[in-house]
Amino acid sequence: MQIFNKYKEKYGYAIIPLLSTFLLNDLVYWGGMAIAGNRYHFDLTTNLDRRIPFVPGFVYIYLICYLFWIVNYVLAAGNGKDYFYRYLSADLTARLICFLFFVFFPTTNTRPELVGNSLSVHLLGWLYSIDKPANLLPSIHCMNSWFCYIAVRGRKDIPRWYRIFSFVFAWLIGLSTVFIRQHVVLDIAAGFLLAELMWQFFGKTKYYKNVRQFYEKINGKIREKLLK
Repeated sequence: MQIFNKYKEKYGYAIIPLLSTFLLNDLVYWGGMAIAGNRYHFDLTTNLDRRIPFVPGFVYIYLICYLFWIVNYVLAAGNGKDYFYRYLSADLTARLICFLFFVFFPTTNTRPELVGNSLSVHLLGWLYSIDKPANLLPSIHCMNSWFCYIAVRGRKDIPRWYRIFSFVFAWLIGLSTVFIRQHVVLDIAAGFLLAELMWQFFGKTKYYKNVRQFYEKINGKIREKLLK
């Protein structure tokens, strides 16, 4: 029971905020696609993108990243409320900026014909079938992954090997998006840069304190209802 209370105290406050960022992610992605679905989409593919080899095997990294996101976002919550609400504010704002890009500057790319009968090709075919070539700039996959690195960067309470892993894996996820033709190079740069800029912005402005007050009021009301 003491262990449960310890983790409840450390992470419990972050349940609603974390759920809200995943909810906003869906609203941004599907909302942007619904609004801009019939508009002209710009193709930002460059000669560099055309020279990058198509490697279906990278679909495994592309898909396993969802577990990486969950783990590192929870780790961000374990670094204290002030840190976490700065992190959350940067994340939510970055997603809203993505929405503006998806609506007012929709992008697309050309996917290759899938040849072969390997598991990776089948997985990639399934991915293509559920994920249209839209909402590409900035890459949410890359943005989320850089936020995952930010969540552990410079933290002495996180093992050094995992901090290094998070940095390397964030880059591998970025590379996977172009190796399987889900994104182009510019999408990767925009996703990484957006996450870093928002993190730095909220560190300097302290606007995240307003976000903290908002969620603490929500958590307080939930606690009141549960105690009745």
